Amino acid sequence: LLAEIARVITIFMIMALFPFFFKYVVGDPTKASTFFGVTYILAFFGATIVPFLAKKISKRNIYAAGMLLFAAMMFAMFVFSDNPTFVIMLACVGYFGYSWGDTINTAILTDISDYTEYKTGASCRAVVFSVYQLAVKISAVVSSSISAFGLQLIGYKAGVEPTAEVVAGLKNLSMFLPAALLVISAVCMFLYNISEKQMPEIREALAQRRASAEIAE
Repeated sequence: LLAEIARVITIFMIMALFPFFFKYVVGDPTKASTFFGVTYILAFFGATIVPFLAKKISKRNIYAAGMLLFAAMMFAMFVFSDNPTFVIMLACVGYFGYSWGDTINTAILTDISDYTEYKTGASCRAVVFSVYQLAVKISAVVSSSISAFGLQLIGYKAGVEPTAEVVAGLKNLSMFLPAALLVISAVCMFLYNISEKQMPEIREALAQRRASAEIAE
């Protein structure tokens, strides 16, 4: 849940803040539409390679690696923030990695659900899968508050030409804070300790348990 909240807050903050970034830091607000259009296309292609990655790498590591890749690209975007074309290129690489977590999370929730049922004997699939929706709702509220408070904190005022300090603050708010949240998301996933090697045995045990229950009925 914590990993998902940090991940989803990041994407909501980018959606809220990058129009300001392109308008005031880059000086070309039309680049925002290009940014969001191209990055979503790359996210789609990133999602298509997850099944191939899953054959070689654990789900946890796929998720964490995607978040760390995006975080690294956010830091790089800050360094090259004066070059909008390069910013968009780096963001595409970042969204490519971000899509891994956005794709593999369902499989992770399935493992959690089966593992919990194996340990407790009770199915909590509905509760486990509600985690994603809960993360989205929490993130929507938190990201809006962070973005609004952050803009106020750096001195941004609508309709007023931004100062150099406001421009610098927009760069930090748009890139450093999302990067930090992505790192937090990755760290949370490294605390996830369900062994994928055990899952086939666990599912086999669950199948036998369910079959026995049906016979008993």
